[in-house]
Amino acid sequence: GTDGIYSMDIDDMDNILSGNRTPYFTVLDACFMGAIEVAYSLRNSTEYLIASPAETLGAGFSYHLMLPELVNGNRESLARSLDKYLDYCYTDYYGDGTISGMASLIDCSQVENLASAFKSVLEHSKDIIDKDSIQAFDCSYPHIYYDLDDYVHSITDDSLSLASFENQLKKTVIHKVSTPSVFTQTSGRDSMLAINHFSGLSTYIPGTSIGYDYAYMQTAWYKKCYGE
Repeated sequence: GTDGIYSMDIDDMDNILSGNRTPYFTVLDACFMGAIEVAYSLRNSTEYLIASPAETLGAGFSYHLMLPELVNGNRESLARSLDKYLDYCYTDYYGDGTISGMASLIDCSQVENLASAFKSVLEHSKDIIDKDSIQAFDCSYPHIYYDLDDYVHSITDDSLSLASFENQLKKTVIHKVSTPSVFTQTSGRDSMLAINHFSGLSTYIPGTSIGYDYAYMQTAWYKKCYGE
């Protein structure tokens, strides 16, 4: 992300957070941070991660409602903070009729196991998939952020690897909330995107864009799941 002339990437954040004492939870209040690639990079940097796989509106998370739950410092209260956020999303706080919000609570101690389960899915993957049938969280062309679970179901019919992945996904995504549709400007104009499948994590699909593929191949998630 950028702030004026300053910027920080996920590796920078990982280096900062993974000191002698990692934080109990980390909130990433920026668009599209609820990606498995982000969670995997920060798996050793924080115990729990709160982020949105979709765009967050300009006002960000509703801290005036979430903070009492966040400071309680347990996973149940962290989950309730997401419920507080979702309630706020339904209040039309911009006054323009926009009802949009999405957030997930990730147990980072489970992310490594999720990577192993995903890698097992890839070992049984189909040669051709229909990307247009997979839930996306942006309106870019081609899409950048796809629902992780919907992607998994599109690439294999192997029941054992699917069951293993689903079981581990439930352990990893502790809680998730979303409105029926979410706001996006990724197409260059204001749009509402219907959410028909929401697992709590997004992912990029390799081969989607030559422009993104090289950078994606440098991520820890890619190296773990696709590169070894």
